[in-house]
Amino acid sequence: MAPSSDLFKTEPLTSKSYDPEPLREAIRGAVTIVASVAFFIIIGVYLYEAGRATDTTWLRIKEAMQSILPAVTTVLGAALGFYFGSQKR
Repeated sequence: MAPSSDLFKTEPLTSKSYDPEPLREAIRGAVTIVASVAFFIIIGVYLYEAGRATDTTWLRIKEAMQSILPAVTTVLGAALGFYFGSQKR
């Protein structure tokens, strides 16, 4: 058994400096992957529906593509630009 004086000796805690960069990289990668998958799913759905469309439904599909696709493309472009633009060289 250790002497009682040794039981209460504590050394100061040393901590490593916190580096948020690995977490940021993981989040950037996840956001980019999610945005890319959403983009390709939306494109796939529109292409599938366009293949099945008649003349009247094609006009509705085309209007929907013209309203939704630019927004999704903008989000994907912003995510990719943020992801690749903020990496240190």
